[in-house]
Amino acid sequence: MIPKKLRIDKDKRELPVGLSPGFPMTVLINRFSAFSYSFIDWHWHDELQYCLVLSGSVLFLVDGRRIAISEGSGIFINTQRLHRIEPENDGASYLCIYFSAGLISEDIKGFLYSRYLSPVLADPTLAFIVLDKEDGKAGKILNSLLEIRRLRENPAPGVELDICSQVISIWKDTLQCLPERSGEKTTYENGERLKKILRFIHVHYADRIRLEDIAALIGLSRGECCRFFQKTVGQPLFRYLMAYRINKSIDLLLGTDKRVAEIAYETGFNSQSYFTKCFKALKNVTPSRLRLEYGAQVDTPDDSGDIARRGRTGPPEGACRTEDLRSSQGEPSTRACNAASE
Repeated sequence: MIPKKLRIDKDKRELPVGLSPGFPMTVLINRFSAFSYSFIDWHWHDELQYCLVLSGSVLFLVDGRRIAISEGSGIFINTQRLHRIEPENDGASYLCIYFSAGLISEDIKGFLYSRYLSPVLADPTLAFIVLDKEDGKAGKILNSLLEIRRLRENPAPGVELDICSQVISIWKDTLQCLPERSGEKTTYENGERLKKILRFIHVHYADRIRLEDIAALIGLSRGECCRFFQKTVGQPLFRYLMAYRINKSIDLLLGTDKRVAEIAYETGFNSQSYFTKCFKALKNVTPSRLRLEYGAQVDTPDDSGDIARRGRTGPPEGACRTEDLRSSQGEPSTRACNAASE
């Protein structure tokens, strides 16, 4: 699987393309394809996000919840919520609109912000709202998203004012769609724990990572840590770490002329032979063969303004290694994490 290239800082915070201080909103169409990207990895951002599925079905993972959205429906993702997005079928696509809360009110101490924005933005229990096309209130939001897309594609004098009008309408309708408060903060706390784990992995993937270190980071035991990750992400912790390292190695294989052995060590493997073994298990091809078949990559914008990686179809997914969670023989140690899948 090939992740979409995002502008992300060390804390997994996305810096959405197209936002400007003067008019902080942007419109994108994400199209999943074997020729571009096949998923959007874990990230978060300050901006509010609305998505409308245009074709197929798309799976949104938000703060540990898995929400499948079919064509014509959508989802609202609250500020600073960790999420990942992947297609449920080939050719799936969705409209994505980001905007800053400041587009509605910049004065965080003012009346509009405190009455209409803060109750949603500061609610630890509200990670997302499903926008069902069959629901009348949600349908109004979905229509407004399409209107913003139309305004962006066919700009006229004063288009920013028209878009602001639609954004305010969207927010007003969103307030009408708020679910009953549960009073529980479990989802929010899980999201914060997951942020810490992913931040640690994405910064230290090239180093020796121990399960004890990750567990201590989030205040859980080894077993609890593995069960939490399995339940929240949907796969064992060691497998995610392995896949992340392999995906990092692909960037180096296709974007540099470094030797395979050098790439192995730079992405957290102890030897080229073990790296090759894990790479083939995950991608069904050796690192050298993948480099030979797909060659150097050139990033070019597609018709939606996204960056598409041309020239490769993307090798299939599988499993791979990590020194941190492995046995003394060099094989991945699943003993601590197997309980997560029981």
